[in-house]
Amino acid sequence: MQITDRAIEDKTMPLFRLAFRPLFLFGTAYAGWLMVRWILILTGSWAWSHPVALFTWHGHEMQFGFVMAIIIGFLCTAAQNWTGIPGLRSWHLAVISACWLGGRIVANIEPSSIALYIFDGAFIVLGAAAVGRQLLLSGNKRNLVFLPILAVFLALHLAQVWAMQSAPQYGRALGFAGIWWISLLVSLLAARVVPFFIERRLNDKLPRDPIWWLAGAQFSLLALALLSVFAMPAITMQILAATALLFQAPRLWRWYRSGIWSEPLLWSLYLSFAFLPIALLVLAIKGNNHLSMVMHLLSVGLIGGMIMAMMARVSLGHTGRVLHAHPLTVFAFAAMLLAATARTLLPALGVEWTRFGYQLSAMGWILSIGCFLWVYAPILCKARADGNPG
Repeated sequence: MQITDRAIEDKTMPLFRLAFRPLFLFGTAYAGWLMVRWILILTGSWAWSHPVALFTWHGHEMQFGFVMAIIIGFLCTAAQNWTGIPGLRSWHLAVISACWLGGRIVANIEPSSIALYIFDGAFIVLGAAAVGRQLLLSGNKRNLVFLPILAVFLALHLAQVWAMQSAPQYGRALGFAGIWWISLLVSLLAARVVPFFIERRLNDKLPRDPIWWLAGAQFSLLALALLSVFAMPAITMQILAATALLFQAPRLWRWYRSGIWSEPLLWSLYLSFAFLPIALLVLAIKGNNHLSMVMHLLSVGLIGGMIMAMMARVSLGHTGRVLHAHPLTVFAFAAMLLAATARTLLPALGVEWTRFGYQLSAMGWILSIGCFLWVYAPILCKARADGNPG
């Protein structure tokens, strides 16, 4: 569905015709920059001279610099399809993009500034307001759930910046809470889009989660997100992880069709989602002993992989192009999955493998981002191929 005023559309730069365009482009480019800078800092090639907690900064920027740009870009674009009401575009979209950009400049130049609260807070609030306006005007109650989800993201942003600047002892727990909260959102969206995309492409019918199943899947992740802020006993975390696993793992066989392996836009979604039950399994068995592994299974495998797969599909579909993955896009999918595997599996093999695992993971991340940008930057900056608005 493409609904807009043609005269306004023709006067608007293609990059600012729908929210996914600038936010996917800028967010992905920033993700590549973040990894390059992170490597330089860890190797001592770039001195960290700011009076803020380094690892909390890294987590905040990955979550609220990279991931939040993709979330807002996706939701603002999807809301137009859900409601039939035109979404952010033109100067309104430029303003919200400027808020995001302002946050990234502050985070990299002066992360101890109060401006970091303001820019990223404004970005989330304006994004939520844009989505909320469309949902409320259309009476679309089903998707109002995304508004409280965004409200929690706002609270997590404020808390993480506070921890980064003033209370580093809370940074790790708040970073974990952010990863679980993003995973909750990914789980919710995956339950909608993965079976739908498989059905459409393979002309098959897939079972949907019953409402009680969907509730169990979400509330178990909600509990992990909330309780990760506190020092809960390992057994509590293991029980919650095992409970969540019971709801998430069966989706892998419910959604499985052999035809997905010939469709990169499908297997990329399927394999990325598989990192969620894998992470829950590790947490259920190992408890607090492998939290870094669990967090990177989620952040790189689940979140990074799903973002790459969804951006590829959305960017093609919403620019009037054929849903076919370019060879470099396929490589980008594989490189992100390699990054997740190397960052989690190789260090588990022993200390002697840890450094190589980190290096291979960083290389995979950067290659994945670079290949995506090579293919999709021109697409995101050009008008739709079919001549329609959007």
